Amino acid sequence: MVEFALVLPLLLVILFGVMEFGQVFYSAVAVVNAAHAGAMYGAQGAAFWSDTGDMQAAALKDGKDVSGLTATASEVCYCSGVSTACAASCASKTIYVKVVTQASVHETAPWPGVPNPINLSASAQFRVQ
Repeated sequence: MVEFALVLPLLLVILFGVMEFGQVFYSAVAVVNAAHAGAMYGAQGAAFWSDTGDMQAAALKDGKDVSGLTATASEVCYCSGVSTACAASCASKTIYVKVVTQASVHETAPWPGVPNPINLSASAQFRVQ
């Protein structure tokens, strides 16, 4: 009983730390998946790549479990390997869509040496089909 009473607080701190890490890890995966979902929506074809509002909506819908998630969508065009305006005419234009997602995860309790909140960010860029 005495040994259990001495070890129990340490076990509870470890358990609580594992739960906090799991929450942050889950949120980080959700932020990355949301960026991919938004970019995949825009990469479907010519009718979708310039619709940044729907790309952002797709990212936010995929990351609905993460509070405070923001998404920014844009298109990037290349003409013969050189970055160019997407409206410019070019014989061999390659179009990419890019979605950047960000969120802040607040810990339940502050841990020494760990920032609170933890800022998460992800970016996905896909070539338009």
